[in-house]
Amino acid sequence: MHACDVVFCVLLSGTQDDDLAVEFVTAASNLRSHCYGIPPQTLFDAKGMAGNIIHAIATTNAIISGLIVAEALKLLTGGSC
Repeated sequence: MHACDVVFCVLLSGTQDDDLAVEFVTAASNLRSHCYGIPPQTLFDAKGMAGNIIHAIATTNAIISGLIVAEALKLLTGGSC
């Protein structure tokens, strides 16, 4: 399953617990995976991957926010840290 499919699944349903959304995205992902010779994923694998993606997005947002604040402070103080 591709990461963008998992993110779409989470955004589509608002949660990874919506079985219909997970089944739809898993099926679409498996069709696309078949075209590229990638092994198919089970529904359990898709739900597990969706759980990992959510944490990764939150962590990435926190890191980027911190870097933006550091740059803003640098601009406001005139320093070059």
